Amino acid sequence: FFFWYHKHLAPHLKKQAGCTIEERAAFTDWLSRGYVDAFRHVHGSSCAGAYTYWSTRANNRPENKGLRLDYFVCSGSLATPSDATSSAAEGEAAGGSAPKALRIVDCYCLPDLTKTSDHCPVALVLA
Repeated sequence: FFFWYHKHLAPHLKKQAGCTIEERAAFTDWLSRGYVDAFRHVHGSSCAGAYTYWSTRANNRPENKGLRLDYFVCSGSLATPSDATSSAAEGEAAGGSAPKALRIVDCYCLPDLTKTSDHCPVALVLA
């Protein structure tokens, strides 16, 4: 899963930190090596308006004009379907000691947690 601005970047952002061609290519490389963007993994393409950065100079936060620049990039093994852990759960139920593998459960932005920063926290839930 790729983040939206990765492929559809507004022309005026192409030289901004976090948005350069080189940075986007490096991020693509990470994802192509089996890593996942946890937020995109959980929310798919329904991420419109879920930003983690707003320009304070342009006062973009009130209108929610921002970028998603803060990520949890996780091993692809954390993104496998939960039924892939059923054998471990069955082993525990049968008295075995197979540990249950961690999985990405949720990932979300907390834009209302602070209004004084140009970034907001991002949370990741593993279980």
